[in-house]
Amino acid sequence: MLRTWISLVAHFEKLCAHYCEKLWPKRRHLRPSPEDYSVHLSKKSTLSPAYVSKYRALRLHALKESPSSFHSTYAHESTFTDHDWADIITDPNIHTLICVHGPTGPKPPQLPRTPSDFEDLVTKSDWIALARLHGPLAPTNYLFPTRTGPAINPPSQETLWYLIHLYIHPLHRGRGASIALHEAILTFLREYTNHNLPSLRDKKTGMQMRKFARVGGTLGVGNGALKRLYTGLGGYEVGWMTMSEALSTSGETKLADKELAKEEGRRKHRRKGERCIKVLEAVIAC
Repeated sequence: MLRTWISLVAHFEKLCAHYCEKLWPKRRHLRPSPEDYSVHLSKKSTLSPAYVSKYRALRLHALKESPSSFHSTYAHESTFTDHDWADIITDPNIHTLICVHGPTGPKPPQLPRTPSDFEDLVTKSDWIALARLHGPLAPTNYLFPTRTGPAINPPSQETLWYLIHLYIHPLHRGRGASIALHEAILTFLREYTNHNLPSLRDKKTGMQMRKFARVGGTLGVGNGALKRLYTGLGGYEVGWMTMSEALSTSGETKLADKELAKEEGRRKHRRKGERCIKVLEAVIAC
């Protein structure tokens, strides 16, 4: 009798393990695979139709698949022309990071160094993740009326950014693409801050002062990737933005002006109700 019960329990455990594996598969590939790596989309390179086509396809797919994660809409951006998309990619105030998946190209953390390498990467790889950094911003453009976080550092010690348009294709989530993209974001921010800010020393101790990159981001309803990123960076909530303020931080000035007019007409500018968006912030030591 005891042996029968033991065999039944063992069989039951196997069944549970089998169905749990089907329902919640283990994420065995937590590190970026050799085929997943991040690339900085250089604005100095000549834009080919492949650049525009790849960016447009990924961005529109993001708006259609996760509409609640973004402030813009698929209906709005699907009307953009190739010239509009080229202007978006080459915006001097926004830096674009792309994670690609393909059979060729250098392994991480190496990046293509020549235009021909980059062209091969774009034409032969699938774009699976996208992140854009708006900045560096002046303190007046970074701060918003309801911000409650700690005071920012002087401009000589800190660069200010907003992380916008973060998206990872559903088929590549949990396979290392997000890790590769996040590492590329950190690398870019540290390199930019160290290269562009002066090296200062403390007057009392004579020791070199630390440099920082402060990154803010508006949290959409379905953008779990952004929340996980800020949690991993030790991020915290710093207040709420209206929709017009969130659009402005994303560089969507035309949509921001339209939304601001609606808010003023409906008296929504008091930051109460459903049109308020949570803002997260993280400080990165460089």
